[in-house]
Amino acid sequence: MDLEKELINLGIKEQVLQGLKKRKYHIFLGAGASADSVNNLDKNIPVISQFTKNLVKDFYLEDFYLKADLNGLFEECRLRNHKDESFFYDYLRDTFRCRNVAKWYEKFVQFRWKQIWTLNVDNVLHKAYNEHKEKSAFLTTNFYNWDQNSIPENSDDLSIVHLHGQISHPDKMIFTPTNYQSLVENKNTWHSIFEGIYEESPFIIIGTRLSNEFDIARTINKSKSLSNEHPTLYINRTIEDWQKPDFKRKNIHCIEMEAKDFFEQLYALAEKNNAIGLMESTKDIELKIKDKWQKLSSRDDK
Repeated sequence: MDLEKELINLGIKEQVLQGLKKRKYHIFLGAGASADSVNNLDKNIPVISQFTKNLVKDFYLEDFYLKADLNGLFEECRLRNHKDESFFYDYLRDTFRCRNVAKWYEKFVQFRWKQIWTLNVDNVLHKAYNEHKEKSAFLTTNFYNWDQNSIPENSDDLSIVHLHGQISHPDKMIFTPTNYQSLVENKNTWHSIFEGIYEESPFIIIGTRLSNEFDIARTINKSKSLSNEHPTLYINRTIEDWQKPDFKRKNIHCIEMEAKDFFEQLYALAEKNNAIGLMESTKDIELKIKDKWQKLSSRDDK
């Protein structure tokens, strides 16, 4: 698919480009956004369906699988053939710790996103922003886990929120309906913030089917505000025909593309139209600091 032609057909090309230029877009990532990256096992980081199959195969759970959901599989993996959880946690780390980041992330990190929200527990974003530090649109990137209460103080920085936890803390990762329910009941800070932002802000949603994310279902089932001048985009490799009318009712534009193709074409389109939103130059930053210092000094003089 040609992204530029599709945006023109949808009548939203200029609105998307202006949103990128003005740093209005939030990013919402699902497992599909990590599937092109390689883990410590030299395999692609799995989406949840493949991960479930891997668990069954690697822990010899064929006899158990038909009788259990993922919650049951997790518990059985911890207990079967092992006296403690360390082996299972090592397995999770090898599965979701990224060794090689997909090449398209070199383009991804150059956009000035408003904020990134991810359902993924892997460290793909950490590695991408670290490896492409010299090309990143941000001097500082801060990562937050779903259970952290700290709120970003500097709006010039990029905040990346792991709504389902991170592989660095495998005991806090969210995979199962039981885990989801506890998030909803606890009403933790980041899910509350996301709920407040989602309805009124433009998003690019990519790599998730959304329907299985029980902890944010109430939020994403709301219609997007028509007052927002920048449209929300839902990107997935395949979008079922029956889903499209529902997304249309929610004021979400559907585009069937792979994550790789979407971000590579979006980068080319934004670069052509000066909408990348590049990081401010050192001179601009120094002038801002100088201006703030002068305001503080004048306030102190009073």
